[in-house]
Amino acid sequence: MATSFKRFVITQAVVIAAFNAGMNAFYTWWLWSSREELPLRGADNIGVDLAMTPVFIAVLSTLLGTMAIRQKLRDGRVVAPARALPAALYAAPQGLLQRTTVFGITATAMLSIPLWMMLRASGIEALPLSDAILSKVAITVAMSLLIVPLVILTALADVQLGNGCISTAPSTALAIRSNSSSAKTVICCRPNASCRRPCSAMAGRNVSSSTAARPITRPSDLAILKTACEIDRDEH
Repeated sequence: MATSFKRFVITQAVVIAAFNAGMNAFYTWWLWSSREELPLRGADNIGVDLAMTPVFIAVLSTLLGTMAIRQKLRDGRVVAPARALPAALYAAPQGLLQRTTVFGITATAMLSIPLWMMLRASGIEALPLSDAILSKVAITVAMSLLIVPLVILTALADVQLGNGCISTAPSTALAIRSNSSSAKTVICCRPNASCRRPCSAMAGRNVSSSTAARPITRPSDLAILKTACEIDRDEH
């Protein structure tokens, strides 16, 4: 039985956050169990470790999870919604190593550096071991709940691009202009294995093709694509 996408995202985020929290709590205790207080700055401080937590989560979640998520969406174990996603998700690199690098750099710039600056500005010189473990767990849970859904949504964007129901590439998207007086433009994809209907049939009217190509982002265009692709899947 297929799992709904929303349930999948929530379940994965919560389970991974709990797993990461447990692992990081044990790691923090094991690494510094011989010390009663841990400095936030200076030599052998825990501040850098706390600040780097988002980077580790982003890198490992992307590297270990992307391929598995794509496969679950493609084989139908998780229902892949056809709604449009933010354009930035479609622009993510397709290669796993390139994507992992981009996510790691983004986490560093947007999460780790601000977190490090907050720790420095707090004025706290050191944390008791128990507080350090709690801080590590809190940061881990918060960052996991933020990053894991983004990794999943980016994998969904990959599947949407791959199955032909959404496209941002000129080589796979056509701008179709109707012959009606309103001259409304309808955007659709070239048919493929999962969406075989040609653009004219998808548009539902007599149309003439244009050589111009543009991203498919408007809800009205996506609705046409979704309906046509669902009909194709029922027919095949």
